[in-house]
Amino acid sequence: MVLEYIWFLSDEVRLVWPRFWKTTEAKIYVVTRYAGLAGQSFNIWFAFRMVSEVPNSPFICRVWASYQAAMTQCLLLSVELLLM
Repeated sequence: MVLEYIWFLSDEVRLVWPRFWKTTEAKIYVVTRYAGLAGQSFNIWFAFRMVSEVPNSPFICRVWASYQAAMTQCLLLSVELLLM
């Protein structure tokens, strides 16, 4: 996933960023693209914590579950907005 971000960064800068302040589609694209990257980073961090047997408090588990729910809703909303 990170490799794909690196490969297409130049195209993104050339095609999307100049339109960022002008079109809603560009804003939604940027938000969903980087929200997905943030979500995956948080998942990897949490998975490494579980694998390394670092004790996870109930608070950390609640934060992780809440974050996942919020990210899912954010990404679903972005799809709905693009399809309107």
